[in-house]
Amino acid sequence: MSGIISRPVFTYRDEDPGSTFNSPRPRDVAGCMGAPLPRHSPLRSPRPSRVRAPHAESHDTPPPLGARVSSVMSGYSLIMTPPPLRDYLRLRVDTGLSPKTEQQGAAGLFGAWAACHVVHEETRTVVGMGRLLGDGGWYFHVIDMAVLPEHQRRGLGDAILTALLNRIRAVAPPGAYVNLLADLPGRSLYERHGFTETAPHSVGMALRL
Repeated sequence: MSGIISRPVFTYRDEDPGSTFNSPRPRDVAGCMGAPLPRHSPLRSPRPSRVRAPHAESHDTPPPLGARVSSVMSGYSLIMTPPPLRDYLRLRVDTGLSPKTEQQGAAGLFGAWAACHVVHEETRTVVGMGRLLGDGGWYFHVIDMAVLPEHQRRGLGDAILTALLNRIRAVAPPGAYVNLLADLPGRSLYERHGFTETAPHSVGMALRL
């Protein structure tokens, strides 16, 4: 059975040289993971030495600690890799996103152009995540923005979104177009980062197969 779903779409265009959103990357957000670049490309940045991509089958391995989100709140680390598969599936359920099967998660988790997750250092628990789909040139779509309820209102969602947008600024040509489907709880966050509603000119549409 298939259905068509219409949801609000927010868009963000990074093309104003004077915009506050074109400022350098914060010191507390480091490293990146995205689409492969040619080995000798001037856009290719070195892989952070303390960050390695988790494998889907390594469910019980604690995630590596990466760039500390010190300006947000002590005790958290932001790592520019997708979360382990088990944590990805758990976060979607525990934050109210639609649940996905292990097969869906394993097939799609590393298909993103960029991704990051946040670890609570004391418990070594993954408590937040975000991913970017994109063509690497001009079009990008933010997905899987999630922070566990007990860790919300601490700036973690802001840090995740900042890291993803900074990845685009660092690698993509100027003038990138970024959009997302905005659920009600996250709209104020997206608006603070410069996203605006596209309706009534355009509305989100979806087809479930």
